[in-house]
Amino acid sequence: MASTSVPRSGPGDAVGYRPVMWIMTGLVGPCWLILVISPMRRERDLPQTYEPEQAHARR
Repeated sequence: MASTSVPRSGPGDAVGYRPVMWIMTGLVGPCWLILVISPMRRERDLPQTYEPEQAHARR
């Protein structure tokens, strides 16, 4: 039987899987800072009071 091998070329093969996992952890970990630093925390598009929508006004 002929064995077929898939060509492997990626960061895991070049550096190793464990170092790549630490690099990804370092990149994904501080992603929450984008939300903390951005004005997203202070901005709110929620209505202040509830006003029922009158689809059909009865007279």
